[in-house]
Amino acid sequence: MVKSDDPDVGKDYSDLPNLIRSSTLDQGTKDFYISNIYHLRYEEAGRLSNTLSGVDKQQGLNYAYLLRNALVERISADAAKRDELTSAQSAERNSLIMHRFTYYGIVALIVMILLVLLWIATDRSRAKYRAFRLGLKKSPFWFGNAEWIFWEPGETVVLLRHKKLVPMKDRDGGYRTISPWNGEEYKGRISYKTQFSTWKSDPIITSDGLAVNLSVGIWWRIVDASVYVSRIASDYHEGEQHKDENLAEAAEFWIKKLAAGTMREEINQLPAEKLISPYVQQYLQVRTEEGAAPQEKPLPNFKEQLGSSKVKLDEKTQEYGIQIERLEVQELILPPVYQQKLEAVRVAFLEPTQAQALTNAQVIALKGLAGVIGADKVGLIEVLKHVDLSNIGMNPLTGTIPILQPVISTLQLQSEKALPPPDRPDRMVP
Repeated sequence: MVKSDDPDVGKDYSDLPNLIRSSTLDQGTKDFYISNIYHLRYEEAGRLSNTLSGVDKQQGLNYAYLLRNALVERISADAAKRDELTSAQSAERNSLIMHRFTYYGIVALIVMILLVLLWIATDRSRAKYRAFRLGLKKSPFWFGNAEWIFWEPGETVVLLRHKKLVPMKDRDGGYRTISPWNGEEYKGRISYKTQFSTWKSDPIITSDGLAVNLSVGIWWRIVDASVYVSRIASDYHEGEQHKDENLAEAAEFWIKKLAAGTMREEINQLPAEKLISPYVQQYLQVRTEEGAAPQEKPLPNFKEQLGSSKVKLDEKTQEYGIQIERLEVQELILPPVYQQKLEAVRVAFLEPTQAQALTNAQVIALKGLAGVIGADKVGLIEVLKHVDLSNIGMNPLTGTIPILQPVISTLQLQSEKALPPPDRPDRMVP
């Protein structure tokens, strides 16, 4: 069946390809018609069939050649139209694709913007939740452009806004957000709770020239955070090294330095015996040099002097917003020579008391024994303790000294009578 643009051509002139092949046309014309038979119209196919079959002998094969030229022009025109149509369709298709792409792009952009806005809106809450869940003191959000600041009861935070101190927050605890876009800065946190520090001294010379070392416990707390932040520098130099610590460590550093000066001033005024416990002082004989005038007012002991040191140290630290609550001596180290002499005096003082206590204990023991075997027997035993029996012969059979055998037998008999029977430990033998 002939494939043609017009279905009637294939139906009515189905033998047209065979006529073209069997005609006397040149081979190029034959190939042209075979390849382009699709473009033949119904009337053209009919006349070409009549011409090739010999039915129309008026024009002969001239019609076939003339039709070929017309068909070439038509094919070219159709190709141009088809190309134009294809271009138009392609442009329309591309335009449709662009419209769809633009539409989906706009939709995707809107969705992305909504997701970003949703993330921005929830990032603040998620940062707060993260801080509460992990127990954080700070929690940044919005790519670090803002952060949550948290403080607990007994604490406060130090904030600057445009390099000016923000009023300190409530010491009952709380939280807030800060952002550098608002000119806000977080400088640290301060605790109002009582802190403990230990200060250990270098050797300090007492008024009588004795070098002692002290370890003092200091209980302190910050009472005015604004004054403290304004007066205490968090960076300082210690020795040859620069320190850049937080606010709390800076406070401890300054307190130890102030305590060192205060305690040194106070101890320099005390003699060595005033640094020792009053229980030890009772057996120390403190004498003034011969010819020295007696003091009009005795110096206070170390406990009283420590209270005075606490007051003076507190006066110094109050200028920086810090209060000293308590001072305690944790350790007092005396020179070894002085400590040995002190121990010797203590032992000499306690020896009479210990000897008297030992004598009283022996008297009580002898009285108890006399109540059982009699006072004369106890006296005899005490006498025998001081008798030298090394030169007196001993019976090798009995293992006893013959001269003392009657005395020992008498003592044993009377002891057995004096002891209570085994079944009645509370009953004495008459």
